[in-house]
Amino acid sequence: MTRIIKSGLIQVSLAKTEGEGTIEEIKEAMVQKHIPFIEEAGRQGVQIPLFSGNF
Repeated sequence: MTRIIKSGLIQVSLAKTEGEGTIEEIKEAMVQKHIPFIEEAGRQGVQIPLFSGNF
């Protein structure tokens, strides 16, 4: 039996760069920037979200 799994790539630009905050602030800004995209992917039926090297 075939099983279809839907994946989706999420790629965004940096929320902050070096010099605009501490490493922790940059990490938190990136998490916050990705959340709306993750939620939208879920609404579209994505089961496996993929991220382009940010995490």
